[in-house]
Amino acid sequence: MFKEIQSYFLHRYNESDLLLKEKSLMLYLINLFIIFFVLPALIAYLKFSGNKWDFIFFPLTAYLCITIVLAILRKGHYFLAVQLMLIFLFTTVWAYTFKILDEDRNLYEKLVGLFVNLLISMTIPLILIRRFGIIVLYSGVNIVTLTVYFYLLNQKNILPPGMALNYSIFFSLIFIIINLVSFIIFYSYRRTFDKFSVYEQEIQVQNEELLASNEEFEAMNEELLGSQNELMLSEKRYRGLYDNALAGIISIQEPDGIILKINETGKHMLGYDVKDEIENKLKMTDVYANPEHRERILTHLIQNGKISSVEVQYRKKDNSLIWAEISARLVNPGNRVEAVFTDVTKRKETEESLHRLTFYDQLTSLPNRNMFAGKLKEEIVKSRRKNKENIFAVMYIDIDKFKNINEIHGPLFGDEVLLYTAKKLKNLIRGDDFLSRIERDRFMILFSDIGTTDGIIEIVRKVFELFTVPFPISNTEISISISIGVCLYPHDGATAEELMKNSERALLTAKKDGNATYHLYDAALNERLLNNLRLEFELSNAVHGEEFFCHYQPKLTMDNHIIGMEALIRWKSPVHGIMYPSHFIPLLEKNGLIMEAGRMVLEMSCRQAKQWYDDGFDSLVVAVNISPLQFRQPDLLETIREVLEDTGLDPNLLELEITESSIMQNEDESIEKLQAIRNLGISISIDDFGTGYSSLSKLKDYPINVLKIDKSFIDTIPLDVKSSTIAATVIELAHNLGFKVVAEGIEKQEQLDFLQKNHCDQYQGFLFSKPVPPEEFTELLKKHFRGR
Repeated sequence: MFKEIQSYFLHRYNESDLLLKEKSLMLYLINLFIIFFVLPALIAYLKFSGNKWDFIFFPLTAYLCITIVLAILRKGHYFLAVQLMLIFLFTTVWAYTFKILDEDRNLYEKLVGLFVNLLISMTIPLILIRRFGIIVLYSGVNIVTLTVYFYLLNQKNILPPGMALNYSIFFSLIFIIINLVSFIIFYSYRRTFDKFSVYEQEIQVQNEELLASNEEFEAMNEELLGSQNELMLSEKRYRGLYDNALAGIISIQEPDGIILKINETGKHMLGYDVKDEIENKLKMTDVYANPEHRERILTHLIQNGKISSVEVQYRKKDNSLIWAEISARLVNPGNRVEAVFTDVTKRKETEESLHRLTFYDQLTSLPNRNMFAGKLKEEIVKSRRKNKENIFAVMYIDIDKFKNINEIHGPLFGDEVLLYTAKKLKNLIRGDDFLSRIERDRFMILFSDIGTTDGIIEIVRKVFELFTVPFPISNTEISISISIGVCLYPHDGATAEELMKNSERALLTAKKDGNATYHLYDAALNERLLNNLRLEFELSNAVHGEEFFCHYQPKLTMDNHIIGMEALIRWKSPVHGIMYPSHFIPLLEKNGLIMEAGRMVLEMSCRQAKQWYDDGFDSLVVAVNISPLQFRQPDLLETIREVLEDTGLDPNLLELEITESSIMQNEDESIEKLQAIRNLGISISIDDFGTGYSSLSKLKDYPINVLKIDKSFIDTIPLDVKSSTIAATVIELAHNLGFKVVAEGIEKQEQLDFLQKNHCDQYQGFLFSKPVPPEEFTELLKKHFRGR
């Protein structure tokens, strides 16, 4: 609000003069001079001279107030300040003039003071303001004040008698003359004053323009200085990055190949010192180790404008060579090439080392299996490219009884044998034939384009002839024999993998026939062996890879209560999927893996039964099958103890199912082992009763708990009279001997009805549940126990 009022009353002063700022500054300086120097001096003079100075108290107060108001405004309003100053000046002058009326002064002094007062009060407004209306205003004020002054002179009888009128007329004339002179001067110089104002305004405008331009120039100068500093800093940073880059940076003038510029990293890579001035002196023709590389790169640059990640060899200052990976672009016009290169010598050396490790045998320096497979693929592609049958042979060679040689003579001697064998076999290589050491004491040879299948027999004969003469190894002679397997392309395989595998199978067949023999691959003969070998290999991985797991089938009582379950092994084959015991148990027994698999199933089942016991499903007996081979193991009892101890299962909750054929093979020893197992608190069940060689008369001597009727009898009851009679007889006999009876494989209700009618103790089969994983069996237990 205050600012709006101030702007309303003072806006014309703001716009009337363009030099207000400078003039106002001068007035402020004058005010400060008066306040701090003139007024203190005047007051001191009046005080020490004995004169009264209270007449200036009011003007002094007014002056200070004016100064404070101007300081508060802080606008620099020149005309307002001048008028306020004039008011103060007139007040002070007239106050002093009226004051001397009362002082003991002669008339002359008083009239002189009056004259000075009139002179000051009329000339100063003219000089400071130069406005006619203001001059008239101050003239009117002076006339009124002068009249009052003479009136007081007359009243105080200061003027001589009869002279008051004369003095009044005299001073009035003087006043009029001064005013007339002032007016004449004002109007005479008005144009000059106006021109001066115009000039003053123009100067002010120019001054402001110059000031603005100066400020703009200063800003531009500061901006230029800042840009210059940034440019210098960027140049230093660029130079640092350029010289210390991880890659060499080079500028080349083509076609002469003159190096125009190169950074410090590039100099170091080429073996030069930083101080060496090679710019405009060294040529790329001196740098390239192979001129063809340079020509090839220039041709590519001309055609495409750039290259990327091309490996070349550079020659260093000391003539040594480095491998460099270069990327470049052609800059036109000027035929200038800008290139970046890195030293990849160590990488190339590492790649070569890895290549040798990957594709070469370290002992014999022959190509290894990887390179042989690659060569075989190339030969197949080459053969297919031809429009005729191109038969080539793959020969697999194995040194007979090489293990014995190592054990008798030591591994160093064995290495010498391998080296000599490699040397001998190299003598057979011709043209595109290819020899490699596959592993340990085995070699493979690719015989390219043998013509006909009969040609391989002659080649085999030549190979055997190489080994008819003893090898001179370490100052001794040793006779070496070999076995050979051969397959032919395209008859025995269409891919490198098939040819290598089939030649190995042929070698295995030859080894079975004895030493120093050979065998040509026969697909029909090897198909069955291949399947068995593959499955046996997969089973070996399954045992050690924990691919076996168990499903559980519940056993129920006559009143439909679950009292236990049978653990049934399953194999989750990565190749064949879920497989049942009939597909792999015979192979496990054949290769001896049944012991490891059996222990695994026993431990798995006991651990799961203990978990169900801990979950509140007590009194559940888990039945685990023991194979005949596993039953004959001397450490079976110790294995059972260890499993029970490791899993924490109560022996009373474990039942072992053993086939009657296992007991009959060595009856006395079997009964003794069964009794030892019974003494641990474990139940024993005779599995598949009625299908083996059991003697009913000896059944009473077996320390068993349960008889299990085989599914083959259950399938035909009650329709088949003989099966029904056998089942009923077995149940009755078992009860008479104190055994419990379990019927397995129940799938129909009429089968269950018959068995219940004949008082069978426990039931098992798909009618109740198929074998299920532990998670599903747990849910089955929850439902069963919740319903009880």
